[in-house]
Amino acid sequence: MDVNSMAILILLGSFFLMVFLRFPIAYAVALSSVFCLMAQGHNLTTICQQMVKGISSFSLMAVPFFITMGCLMGAGGISEKLIALANACVGWMRGDGKYRCFLFLRRNLRFCSGRYGLPWLPADSDDGRPGI
Repeated sequence: MDVNSMAILILLGSFFLMVFLRFPIAYAVALSSVFCLMAQGHNLTTICQQMVKGISSFSLMAVPFFITMGCLMGAGGISEKLIALANACVGWMRGDGKYRCFLFLRRNLRFCSGRYGLPWLPADSDDGRPGI
């Protein structure tokens, strides 16, 4: 058996063993990856350096800040005001909220696409209409 086949066997075997032993999935993935790379002959310091290098990405660092700002906006009441603004701009149009945003903003769907993934925003408006 060559090194790559052995590494795949170690990767899958250690992952499923840790899942069977009820490890958290993140730990199971991380540890099985480290075991696989060590079986391929990589140095442990190189593995740690590459893992830290992958974590220090600006796009990964932005995710918690977006979630925090969404929570602050929901607690402060700004999100309801933004929904009221969107409703004032496109509420007179018939159809789904994304369809209205498409008609109103013309290919700028980034504004309205975040509204449907935020669980802390109200799903129904005060006048009984669903969504925005």
